[in-house]
Amino acid sequence: MDEVEVQVRYDPTGKLNPVEFRWRGQTFFLHAIGRRWKDGQGLHILVQAGQQVYELLYQAEHEQWWLAGKPDFPPVA
Repeated sequence: MDEVEVQVRYDPTGKLNPVEFRWRGQTFFLHAIGRRWKDGQGLHILVQAGQQVYELLYQAEHEQWWLAGKPDFPPVA
């Protein structure tokens, strides 16, 4: 997993919605947010940037975001 910087917006209910993330010097603007789930690692969110789907992982206790799944390796979940 790679640590990433993620920009989020909160909806009126307080749910966080990623809008872009920065990975390896490149910014990925998100076009869609898919499935979400929580497990022992944290909050997983599937997102789409261009034609690619990525899995972001948010660990609230450390306020860290990770790229947990990307096109060149399978998602962790």
